[in-house]
Amino acid sequence: MSEERGKMSLSQKQSVRSGSHVSSSVSVKSDRSKHEPPGFSEKTPSATESVRSGSHVSSSVSVKSDRSKEGLPLRFSEETPSATERLQYETLDSDEQINKNHKDFTDKLLEIFQDLEKKIIKFLKNELEMFKKILQKEDMQYFVKEFNENRCSNKEAALDLTLCFLREMKQDEAADTLEDEMIFIHQLKCSLKKKYECVFEGIAKQGDSTLLKNIYTDLYITQGCSEQVNTEHEVRQIEVASRRHESQEIQVECTNVFEAPEEDKQIRTVLTKGVAGIGKSVSVQKFILDWAEGKENQDISFIFPLPFREINLKEQGKLSLMDLITQFFPETKGLKLTRRNQFKVLFILDGLDECRLPVNLEDNETWSDVSSPASLDVLLTNLIKGNLLPSALIWITSRPAAASKIPPDCIDRLTEIRGFNDAQKEEYFRKRLMDENLAKDIIDHVKQSKSLFIMCHIPVFCWISATVLQNILEEKKNNVVKNNQADDASKTLQASNTEDTPKTLTQMYTHFLRFQIQQSRRNDQTLVKDIQTHLSKGSLSSADLSPAQWSALVFVLLTSEEELEEFELQKFKKSDECLIRLSAVIKTSKRALLNYCDLTDKSCPALATVLGSDTNLKELNMNNNNLQDSGVKLLCTGLKNINCKLEMLRLRDCGLTEESCSALATVLRSNSSLKELDMSNNNLQDSGVKQLQNGLENKKCTLEKLR
Repeated sequence: MSEERGKMSLSQKQSVRSGSHVSSSVSVKSDRSKHEPPGFSEKTPSATESVRSGSHVSSSVSVKSDRSKEGLPLRFSEETPSATERLQYETLDSDEQINKNHKDFTDKLLEIFQDLEKKIIKFLKNELEMFKKILQKEDMQYFVKEFNENRCSNKEAALDLTLCFLREMKQDEAADTLEDEMIFIHQLKCSLKKKYECVFEGIAKQGDSTLLKNIYTDLYITQGCSEQVNTEHEVRQIEVASRRHESQEIQVECTNVFEAPEEDKQIRTVLTKGVAGIGKSVSVQKFILDWAEGKENQDISFIFPLPFREINLKEQGKLSLMDLITQFFPETKGLKLTRRNQFKVLFILDGLDECRLPVNLEDNETWSDVSSPASLDVLLTNLIKGNLLPSALIWITSRPAAASKIPPDCIDRLTEIRGFNDAQKEEYFRKRLMDENLAKDIIDHVKQSKSLFIMCHIPVFCWISATVLQNILEEKKNNVVKNNQADDASKTLQASNTEDTPKTLTQMYTHFLRFQIQQSRRNDQTLVKDIQTHLSKGSLSSADLSPAQWSALVFVLLTSEEELEEFELQKFKKSDECLIRLSAVIKTSKRALLNYCDLTDKSCPALATVLGSDTNLKELNMNNNNLQDSGVKLLCTGLKNINCKLEMLRLRDCGLTEESCSALATVLRSNSSLKELDMSNNNLQDSGVKQLQNGLENKKCTLEKLR
């Protein structure tokens, strides 16, 4: 045996026997053993001793020599084999063992792979059976959930193989459907569940987060409502609504809002109206959550909630509908909504009244390509009209005043959220307060005041009442304990005096506002002045007040014992938002001082609505605001209204041109009530002045003074 092979065999032997106790007998070579015969006569151990030096070596180690093969007797004392010979014998024996093991492994390969094949086929059969049931809509939610909860590389590989082979077989529809259910739809549901499972009561970022399922109470929703725009303050609208007889109306379940009462009618677009705080957004939230959790409306493949409040934050550049969806829902990247007709998609456009886009359904260009970029307004209007994704369902929510932006011919079903009926009010208090005794005390207290009980039709007012009364009761309980009084603390609410416990709407709102802005004052007017001070100084920005708090402030102002002769915006906050929030107060005033308030054309639609309503407003001062021609044109829509009683309009230094003159000349030629108009310090040009003069010459013009 060559020296090279001997070294390889030793190496193999070390590898095979690594960890055994034989390793010490392997390295016995020395420089001398390579060139000279070893001298065993004196110090070299016998063969038996040499074999035994490896304590765990078995007796099967061969020590045969050529002599023994020839039948000659072995002479251990004279012709003991050398160490090299012994190692060569062991190496030969090791090679034989390795070859034997390899042969055994080779012989077993067939058995191994037969067993492996059975396991793989069994695994794939189970996975394929599950995929088939998903495509057949058989226990689909269960199997999709099970797949994703036990997701691993094996299961993902099985899905990838299935999709690959289906597409090779030209079964693209089956592959796409399976991919949608297992990946896109599941990921979207997980994302929406995480986003919508909690509700924030009060200010979104400051309120307490509560699981929606713990406090959600069904709302009273009816089909159809008044087509006229109600310009009354929303607090008063709900009182009128509460007097309607429920028996005269068709009730609609929130989960069935797209179910047609007649089999042959299909509902694509639903518009749901409701006053502020009535539960529009929470209804939408519950609908989405039920879908995401697999409880309701599972015939819908995708739900895409697009709140106008979030759309307003998007840059006004051009993008496609698919880009818009991907921006809102990154988990849908790669989804192709138009690749098959079986998709049932729902877009929810929540809060139309908050939309800053024109929503010009009549004049916007037609758009039908989901992949081509367009402006946000064009995308949304064509989605509503059915030019983009004609098969998609659309659900729009809005306050009554803004709902008129959607033409009746674009709506298949009109619904109105009426809030809580009497039974639902009590159910909400019990869910919200958890403590049964506390809930009973508060329900009893609210029922004692007719106005409070009526206002509890509004869910947000129920929350206000629960917050305020719970705070009062807990404070009184603490005082009872502190003073060591023996009276039952749970009875102190009903026995409390009128100074501490709110008995009227105004008292409840006032208490709420004090609680929210951490003020402690004695009367309503002091509270209003405090809020005015905070707003005007900037210590309380308009963004710090929630819609419910704004509504409360408006109600306090509207129910003030003092007649509101003059409204001055500067006392609150110089901004478009503040004006819009307080427009109901402007409507009841005789004189509105809005000058030097940093207003823009964004304020003008709200003012036009006020001017065209049944208002007491006689004088409107808009001096030194950046209204521009676009703002004046909007104001003119209200000035031309037959209900307008405005006599004095001041528009000095408002950035106007001859375009404003043309619009105002049209007003002067109509049966306008205007007697005084100030247009000084504007760039009207001679052409603008001439247009105003033409308006003055009209017989219907009642203007007495023009500046």
